[in-house]
Amino acid sequence: MSNTEHLTAEFNPEPSPLSQCLVDSVLALNAASEKQLAPRSLTGRLRADFRAKMYVKSGWREYYEMLRSYTVPEFAGTTCEQFDLLHKEFERFYKLLIDHNLILGRIYTAGAEHQQDVETEEDRKTFALLHFTPKQFKEQFGQYALENFELSERRFSEYTDTEIKQLSGLAKNSKTFNKTPLEEAAKKTEADISLLIALRELAKSKTLLIIAGMRKTAKATKHKDVFSLKKEELMKLCQK
Repeated sequence: MSNTEHLTAEFNPEPSPLSQCLVDSVLALNAASEKQLAPRSLTGRLRADFRAKMYVKSGWREYYEMLRSYTVPEFAGTTCEQFDLLHKEFERFYKLLIDHNLILGRIYTAGAEHQQDVETEEDRKTFALLHFTPKQFKEQFGQYALENFELSERRFSEYTDTEIKQLSGLAKNSKTFNKTPLEEAAKKTEADISLLIALRELAKSKTLLIIAGMRKTAKATKHKDVFSLKKEELMKLCQK
């Protein structure tokens, strides 16, 4: 599976018109990052290999610390201006995720081994779904949805307690393993594949906070069929 396929695997194959802006952004960002981080020339490949090794050795930690403290910025302006700024924040944030994933793919292809099983956000979400109250689950994982990258899809924070309990029923057959918490694994100096995968899932979780903000902002326009609009049409709507 290519990097583009991996990063768009969770996208609706037929996204709503408004969600198409997210798909277009990811495809464009991925193409630009692959050109930079997966060059064809020998010199370019050597530089990319060196960058990947340095990232695994120490560079990942800066990314990890940023993710741990990240909160979605609050933007001023009209509702549509806020949506546009959130979209730009999504692009800025997702480029970092793509770069991280390209390096992860590079070291995986080079034959690096898993040294430990590190707990991911998906592991934590499944555990919370099975053991937390609906309120606790929504507080920690409310930015997720059945289709995470579809703006028209309700976030779990919008679900009723009954609906959350129904979701937990679907998760009962999920296998659970004793894994190393990310906070514990991050105490080491050098990252392995399992830790980098956990970082990718943490970045995805934070990205979904931005998408949840975009959905909330779009709904705030009070347009009846806002998700049926293309982003350009939404921008024009606020100019009227």
